[in-house]
Amino acid sequence: MISQCCCCLHHFARPFKVDIRIDCYLSLTCGSEDALRENIAQALLSAQVSADVNFHRIHESEAASLGLHGSPSVLLNGKDIQPVDIKGFA
Repeated sequence: MISQCCCCLHHFARPFKVDIRIDCYLSLTCGSEDALRENIAQALLSAQVSADVNFHRIHESEAASLGLHGSPSVLLNGKDIQPVDIKGFA
């Protein structure tokens, strides 16, 4: 089961409406969550859009079943923004 922490950043957005879902998958030991949250918030503010942003802390087995290859893995509307051909989830 995926553990999830939802962080909706709608309060950073301006009136421009775009349907965006951002899913961030992080290993249980990944230390980049705070920086990732800040970067996403700044990007949304700069682009003046809102998004449904979700953070998921997952085990390596869950990452493998989802086809993720790194932590963090960020999916924009279901597509990995930086697909990489590497093995493992760390």
